Amino acid sequence: MDAPRHIAILRLSALGDVCHALPALRAAQATWPEARFTWIVAPVEQALLAGMADVETVVYSKRSGLAGMRRLRAELVRRYGGHPFDLLLHLQTSARSNLLSALALSARLKVGLGPPLTREGHGWVNHRLVPPPPRAHAVDAYLAVVEALGAAKAPPRWDLPLSATARAWAAERLPEGPWLALNPTASPSRRVWREWPLERLARVAEAAWELGLKPCLVGGPGERERRRAATLRAACRVPLVDLTGATDIPRLLAVLARARLLLSVDSGPVHLATAVGTPVIGLYGATDPHQTGPYRDRHRVVSVYAEAVAAEYGRPPEALPWGTRCHRADVMERIEVAQVTARLEAVWRELQWRG
Repeated sequence: MDAPRHIAILRLSALGDVCHALPALRAAQATWPEARFTWIVAPVEQALLAGMADVETVVYSKRSGLAGMRRLRAELVRRYGGHPFDLLLHLQTSARSNLLSALALSARLKVGLGPPLTREGHGWVNHRLVPPPPRAHAVDAYLAVVEALGAAKAPPRWDLPLSATARAWAAERLPEGPWLALNPTASPSRRVWREWPLERLARVAEAAWELGLKPCLVGGPGERERRRAATLRAACRVPLVDLTGATDIPRLLAVLARARLLLSVDSGPVHLATAVGTPVIGLYGATDPHQTGPYRDRHRVVSVYAEAVAAEYGRPPEALPWGTRCHRADVMERIEVAQVTARLEAVWRELQWRG
């Protein structure tokens, strides 16, 4: 294809998925350095991209429905004179994003995600679909789309800028480390089946303290996140710095960048930490960490996913469709404290040895 002059990326949400798509943006920028880039994104996730000088953002609220799609189309006309994009990288396969692409986004070439990720009309609204490699991580699935258009294969890059103001704020709250960031809560609240029992996490925080790590809590501003943080503080016999609800996206990125390590359930902070280069120990039971876990740290996760889906479906992960979840509410209780403390000790020794 001829070098595109204006490229749009459609990945509205969620935070982790936008993080997964960032390397595809970087690969496209390296391939077409003269191109202009516009990212269509949801309001919360826009805060993640706001500090990037080399990509424009246009916000679409998922709650705004068809009226919001009309407003988005009008905004694109206002900004760009109604000219179609040369290329749309359509990296979300939900019915909403597919309808948004069809009604509001005009592009000479629309390229989306091929099977097994194609769903809800994705194949109807794109000119071309690029299937991911077998059992691919989401990062590699998104990169495959850009590589199919001519991008060279290269290690993923996030290059996410950090606000100096947010860095200063994090340094004030977390003055002397080393810090272990703890994220106990999955968001949104309907994903409680991704959460680990708080009394077990308290024991791990105590083990971290014995290793010389200082634990701090991170989490969103919701009432449920605050209640869980309070319960964890009460259950823990060592000091916990609680930043739950105190961080917006720039501050959370700065906190994660300041931490030596993040221990988290399957939620957005896992991928924010990956984007700023902080090692992650992820706790997984309901979802496959090889597909959506911390990209650089899949070898560090504590996962009971394989045994959980074998018990539920009678088959190993590689024999199941992409994105298969274990639906048992008690799936995370399969993870024992000893498994997590052993992984924490091993990773911390590794990080100390590396300096």
